[in-house]
Amino acid sequence: VRRVWGGRKTVLLLPPSSGADLGALPAWSASPHHCQCSSEEAARHPSACTVTIGVGEALLIPAGWYHAVASPAGTVAVNCWWPPSLMCRAPEALAALAFRK
Repeated sequence: VRRVWGGRKTVLLLPPSSGADLGALPAWSASPHHCQCSSEEAARHPSACTVTIGVGEALLIPAGWYHAVASPAGTVAVNCWWPPSLMCRAPEALAALAFRK
């Protein structure tokens, strides 16, 4: 989940099924990138979707989805990750586990 507090983020999303087209790398490779193509090349993929999130908005990126994020200078945002096994539970269970004290 990405939430923007100030500024904006532009997020390029591609489903897991596009991995072969992107030249996907193994999940635990030494590369900081998850595929061999550039963001510009990925944006031309037929399954690519670009979303812009602004102040007060949040975006849930499903586990396994390829994404690239661009932000102008001064953007303030928070990112949270949950293991896929937790994301498969009912929304009520997710909220209870994520926000319990």
